[in-house]
Parts: sequence; C-alpha cells; structure tokens
Amino acid sequence: MQHVADQSTPAPVRRNRLWKTLTAVATILLAMGVAGFLFWASNPSLAESGPLAEAQSSSAVQYSEQNGYFSLTRDDALQGFVFYPGGHVAAEAYLAKLEKVVEVAPVNIYVPKMPLSLAIFGVNKADAIIKANPGIKNWYVGGHSLGGAMACRYALDHQEDLQGLVLVSSYCDRSIANSKLAVITVVGDQDKLVTLDKLKPFLANIPKQSQLAVIEGANHGQMGNYGAQPGDGKATVTDGQVAQKFQDIIGAYFGGPGATCASCGTIIPAGE
Repeated sequence: MQHVADQSTPAPVRRNRLWKTLTAVATILLAMGVAGFLFWASNPSLAESGPLAEAQSSSAVQYSEQNGYFSLTRDDALQGFVFYPGGHVAAEAYLAKLEKVVEVAPVNIYVPKMPLSLAIFGVNKADAIIKANPGIKNWYVGGHSLGGAMACRYALDHQEDLQGLVLVSSYCDRSIANSKLAVITVVGDQDKLVTLDKLKPFLANIPKQSQLAVIEGANHGQMGNYGAQPGDGKATVTDGQVAQKFQDIIGAYFGGPGATCASCGTIIPAGE
C-alpha cells in the first residue's frame, strides 16, 4: 500500500494565517471601539429644558445662536467672555447660569459647540468668536471641567490677547503662573470629580494674585444645568442657590455694579 504524504500545513503558512486572523480581529475590535466612542460622544448630557427656556426668553439679555456658538449679550457690554463647555456636555447646558452673569455685569458671553462635545478637539474655538466680534476689545476665556483646562491652554498661547481666565470646577494642567492674566477659580465643596484636594496642587500653575472661590454645598454638575453626573458628590444646596452664588462671583469678577461677593462663600488668594 502506498504511503500518503503528510498533509499538515507548513509552519510558515500557519503563522501567516494566524497573523491574518489576529489582524482581522484587531481591526474589528478597533472599529467597534471607534464606533462606540463616536456613539458616546454624539450623545452628550443635554441641557435641562426649564432653565434653558428661561435663559432663551430672558428680557434682560439678548440670546442668539450663530454658526457654531451661542451668544448672551447686552448693548452696554465692554468685555467678551468665551466659555468652553465641560466634557461630554452640550453647550446649551451652561446658558442658564451664564445668562445670570450677563444680567448683572457688562459682558457678552459666548459658548461654542465643541466637536464631539469635547473641548480637547476645539481648543482654538475662541479664535472665530473673537474675530466675529471686533467691537469687543477686552477678552476673557474660561470653562467648566475639561472646558476650563482647554481654555487655559488657549490662554497660554494667547496671553497678549486676553485679560483673564475663569476656571469653573477646573484647573490649568499647564503653567500660566508668570502671566498677567486675572484668574479666578470657582469650585463647589461637594464636588467629587474636581475636589479641593485634587485642585490645590494645580493652583501653582496660575498667578499668585489669582482668587479661589468655594461655593459651599455645591457639586460638580451644578455649575451647569444638565442633571446628575456619575461619581459626583451630593449637593446640600439647591440649584437656585448655586445660580445666585455663580452670578455673584463671576458677575463681580466682570465688574457688575449689581453683583457682590458678600455671600459668595470662601474667596481666598489661590496661592495660599
């Protein structure tokens, strides 16, 4: 009887097939990961309808939507403030609290829509807004959480074009300590995402004359109006109370004659 030759696949061929299989699996997993990220990023936390409607219908402030950003303005404004939204939060979710600031201070506030609702992909969004509003000579940037950190990066590269920086539950991850910018940081003492302990080491990255304002009882999500945020602390004050403190602190920062920080909570130099 004739012996049949060994039909087993040679080792190099087996390795090549295994490599192709692993590559195909990795490609599928990568595609699934990208698709999952895009789905997540395309579904940010949305603005609560009640506060948003109030901001949009305010009789004291002019609300409008331009190409890529929202505006809250008044006729006597001398300053412009570009506010970057927090990560995975819709820009509209900040209009209610920011509208309160415009009520009491001579400042126009602009909130850009971020690509995939992540300011890390829109660090230079302020450029187009500043260019589109040449009547405003004194400009400020700022933002909430991730938005604040990205606003600080923008400020680092545009120090000569700006007057100040407003960090809301946020911090600078790069140093602007030697700049002449007027910086204020606002945070709630019930914030469990950007805690005071986490924040304090980063205060060395901002000028020594900066201020730190602590809103007692407020958590991370209350700096906007988009509902509860996973991992956040439990607030011990109402959203209305936080809105009032937010108005007082940031309104006073922008020189609002109707704003006072007498009831703002703790305001201390950031360097202490």
